[in-house]
Amino acid sequence: APGTYSGYKSIVDSYLIPRIGSIKLAALRPLHIQTMLSALEADEKGARTRQYCYVTLRRAFTIALRWQLVGRNPCLGVDPPKIKKRPVVPLTADQAKALLKSSEGDRFHAVYTLALTTGMRRGEALALTWGDIDFETSTVSIDKTIRRESLIQRDGSRVSGVVVVPPKTAQSRRVNHLTAPVLNALRRHKLEQELDWISRDSHESAPVHVFTNAHGGPLDESKLSSRYRKFCRENNIRQIRIHDMRHTFATVLIDDDPRNI
Repeated sequence: APGTYSGYKSIVDSYLIPRIGSIKLAALRPLHIQTMLSALEADEKGARTRQYCYVTLRRAFTIALRWQLVGRNPCLGVDPPKIKKRPVVPLTADQAKALLKSSEGDRFHAVYTLALTTGMRRGEALALTWGDIDFETSTVSIDKTIRRESLIQRDGSRVSGVVVVPPKTAQSRRVNHLTAPVLNALRRHKLEQELDWISRDSHESAPVHVFTNAHGGPLDESKLSSRYRKFCRENNIRQIRIHDMRHTFATVLIDDDPRNI
């Protein structure tokens, strides 16, 4: 996949080549790799970055071994970087209600409503188009997500951009029921979006995406997260990641009824 390729290439160009690129494959030893990982840690590179370096290199040697280009995989003699998983503490039903109440009138109120009441992932919500929402049947079709990729321009240069892609698994494709509060939030959001577009006197057609950037394209996840963090600080809301709001949905689903949010 293009996103996977660009991710591997970024790791190779930014970390592997500068650190161990001068060493021939046959001469690369576990100590070289362990030293590189230690140096990255000393340079305050995060555990996730170091893990990506290790996984990328291990995967490359696995393929090289299969093709008989090397006789061993030196990564097997390396202690892989460990990532400490932060426990997800979902919002309680009362906290979720407070968040939605405080965000009324906020540009992203509908995003928070979808995340808290449907279990939708952040990327799935931002990939939604108005055609995915059926106000007559009170349903939303989820069949895509967004991600940031390195895009090649006509002149050969690369630029980072947001693209809409299919979900990773078939199980991610689904149709969710929308409650009345969610539908009302989406209707208000649609009206505000249309009024904003009309006020611009733009000759282009209205945006097809539910949540957009200033140019009408899909909104970048980082932009939403930045605005969300600011919103939580200003309103004294306990902050969890937007992506983790789906855990709040699951918790409320078990303990109560998400339709009560």
